[in-house]
Amino acid sequence: MNPEEKAVDTFIHGHNCCQAVAMTIGEQHGIDPEISKRMGRAFGGGMGRLGLVCGAVSGALMAIGLALESTTDERATRLKANELTREFIQRFIDRYDTILCKELLGADMLTPEGKEKIEKEKLFDTLCPKLVQSAVEIFQELNIKTEKP
Repeated sequence: MNPEEKAVDTFIHGHNCCQAVAMTIGEQHGIDPEISKRMGRAFGGGMGRLGLVCGAVSGALMAIGLALESTTDERATRLKANELTREFIQRFIDRYDTILCKELLGADMLTPEGKEKIEKEKLFDTLCPKLVQSAVEIFQELNIKTEKP
């Protein structure tokens, strides 16, 4: 199973979008999936289902930070992480026009109308797996190695 498929499988089997992406990518970079799972718990549904930054995006950004090895020059490492973050976000926006969960879903998870739309259109089963897959694909395109910046 390739990383994209593994992330989707992780999502389908009960983890949120952030967890699925962070666990899959983190494991590729030597991070215990349990750590990534715990870190990502609150980020699903655009941060606590608030519809803010898509959890798949958040998971990939967490993975960028985890993949970059610490150096004695933390400033240089942060600058590299910021550069990769901007590139990742731009590529995601190029595909989907936004990184906001509420806009991606076209619905607010916290309202009855939003919940109804999500359930009726089965967005968690159709759209969200695609977003998880895309987040992993974009991360892979960035070709981030576990190395010093």
